[in-house]
Amino acid sequence: MILEAQPIATVINLNGTWAYGGVPGPVISVNGNSIAVDMSAYHRPTAYGAVTDSSDIMVNFPDDKGYTGKLEPPATLLWSNDSTWTKV
Repeated sequence: MILEAQPIATVINLNGTWAYGGVPGPVISVNGNSIAVDMSAYHRPTAYGAVTDSSDIMVNFPDDKGYTGKLEPPATLLWSNDSTWTKV
């Protein structure tokens, strides 16, 4: 029998559209603790990662590299490359 980890509740609901530079683009979907980031608005491939705790995520962008993200309520995602996304 395989036990699945309980989903980690995050301080911000990650699901939905995010904006970079005030322009909506990335769309995040969470399933359990797995994350998919649809980057098609930028003609980039989908990125995949995981929720690591209630305030932190890590995502691998296949055309770039892996980054960590810090969730700051009410609606900010601060990336380890110093970029910031805001929940739309």
